[in-house]
Amino acid sequence: SVSSSAPRSLDVGGGVDLYVPQVSVPDVPYPSSLEGLWVIERVVTSIEGDSFQAETAWRTLGGGSSSIRTPEKFLTNYIKTNDNNNNNNYAVLDRGYEYKSRKDRVKSVQWESTQPNVMRIDGGRSTIAVVRRSVEPPSDQGFGFNELYSITEEPFERSARVQRRYRRAYDENGNRIVEGLELMKTYRVLDGVAGTEFPTSTTKSIIRMTRPQVE
Repeated sequence: SVSSSAPRSLDVGGGVDLYVPQVSVPDVPYPSSLEGLWVIERVVTSIEGDSFQAETAWRTLGGGSSSIRTPEKFLTNYIKTNDNNNNNNYAVLDRGYEYKSRKDRVKSVQWESTQPNVMRIDGGRSTIAVVRRSVEPPSDQGFGFNELYSITEEPFERSARVQRRYRRAYDENGNRIVEGLELMKTYRVLDGVAGTEFPTSTTKSIIRMTRPQVE
C-alpha cells in the first residue's frame, strides 16, 4: 500500500500532484546580456487538440490580445537576480512586469523575484504557481526551460506546461536579437492531479525579441 503522506501522483500513472510543488531550480537563468527591456513578438503557428483549453490557458498565463491566433507584441523586462548560487552571472524574467505588459486590464499583479514561483493577479482572483521546473542554462547553443503550472481561477483549477528554447542571433543590420520556440500543453485536472500523460491541447509558437528603438 502507498503511504498517505506520499504524493498522490504515485497513484495516477504519470499524473502530477499540483498540491505538492517540487521545484529544485530557484528560477530560470537567462544570459546577463538580456538585462533590461525587450520587445517581444509572439506568433502562434499551430494548435492541436482542444482549442478552447489552449486559449483559456493562454489567457490565464498572460495572453492579452483579442485571440490566441492574433500575433502579440509587448514589452518585457529582465532583471539581475540576487541569488547567490549563480554568482550574478544570469538575469531572470520580471514575470510581473511581463504579465501587466501583456494584459492592460489587470489591476494588480503580485510577484517578487525572491519568490518567483507564485504570481497573484488582482488580489488573488487568479494564482499561477510553478510546480515543476527544469532548465537549460545559457550556452553558445542556446538556453531554455520547461515549467509546469498550477492555475487557480476560482472555482476553476487548471494546469499547463510551457517549454521554451531560445538562441541568440543578429538581424540584417547587425543588431542583437533573440529567437525562440514555444510549446504549451494543457491537461485535465481531477482532485488536484494533472493528467500529464495525455495533453488536451498542444500550441506551438515562435518568439522574436528585439531591443526597443531609442528615439
